[in-house]
Amino acid sequence: MPRPIPPPPPQPTQAETKRAVRFVRVLCVITVVLFGTISAGYHNNSRLADYGRNHGQAWNHWKAQQLDEETLRAHPGGRIVWLVGSSILRESFDEDAINTALSEQNSPWRVSKFGQTRGTSGVSIGMLRQLPLRSGDRVLHNVAISNYRKSWLRSAKLPSSRLLMMRDLHEIREFEDWAIQDRLEALASVPPNFYANRDAIMDGQISWVEDRLAGKDPQLSKPRFHLKYRTVETLRRSGAPGPKHGMYIAANELDFGPTQFNIDGLEQIRALCAANEADLFLLNIPQRQEYMAELVHEDAREAWTNWRDAQPEMQHLPQLDEDDYYDFTHPNFRGRKVLTSYLIDWLNNPTPQQPAQLNWLVPDYNRSP
Repeated sequence: MPRPIPPPPPQPTQAETKRAVRFVRVLCVITVVLFGTISAGYHNNSRLADYGRNHGQAWNHWKAQQLDEETLRAHPGGRIVWLVGSSILRESFDEDAINTALSEQNSPWRVSKFGQTRGTSGVSIGMLRQLPLRSGDRVLHNVAISNYRKSWLRSAKLPSSRLLMMRDLHEIREFEDWAIQDRLEALASVPPNFYANRDAIMDGQISWVEDRLAGKDPQLSKPRFHLKYRTVETLRRSGAPGPKHGMYIAANELDFGPTQFNIDGLEQIRALCAANEADLFLLNIPQRQEYMAELVHEDAREAWTNWRDAQPEMQHLPQLDEDDYYDFTHPNFRGRKVLTSYLIDWLNNPTPQQPAQLNWLVPDYNRSP
């Protein structure tokens, strides 16, 4: 005999279903309100973020928010040179030393530096929008060959939370450098302030609790090198130069088209400077000769040189000795002293210089057939 089938459970009445739907609606509204209330406290000036802020985008964003423009422009002349760019720019200039020299010279200029890891043009436009540009100011922004790889965003692996701190959601959906799933994930990050600052605040909560449990006063996060520079002489290399190195740039790997992330960002920087009547200068800060000879194919180097030399705002800085870098691309304390001194003189007399010539032996694998 087959087992008897039990009768179905009693079904809700129409009135009970309406009450359930109303309850779910109220629950959803309460959830949205609670999330909105909680997320309103997630911003880069949050007290908890002060205990967990730990990357260049967050610290530079914080520095911009702390700016006192009246104090910054209190010197005679009141003109500002905004140094905005990547970690290469951050390592190249000593902001305090430059301003001390300019003050001693009674110069109408002072500098304010915002250099961040992965601070290429597509990221730096977001930084520049946060600064009080005025007519007659100067903007100095560095460019480098590695910024113009095809699909730069994917190769740079910049977390979406950091990009949300610099760019608007409506811009992110246009980033062709990102895969569609990455763009959709970023576009779902509403409100963006919550997702941009979530990690810093969560890290701050953990740090605060751990310090309290250890019987210590909670320690505020420190900017370390993010607002100044590293003090090391050398860093460990990630491998021998060659085509298998992670920094290697192949013959056809560059993209100078208008939709490339950093080409588009540079055009926006130009437009923003023009709108604020600020003078834009692009800085070519030479990298190690070894890097350009052994990690860049000569076809890519030629494409870079042609594009670079066609930019009307380009300023070439001097080539440093090989020992004046702490890795393939970043000046160390010796190189920073040289470039800082050069910039002080340049600010008083911004005369274009010729680009540095490559004198390093180019290996056969980097030559065209």
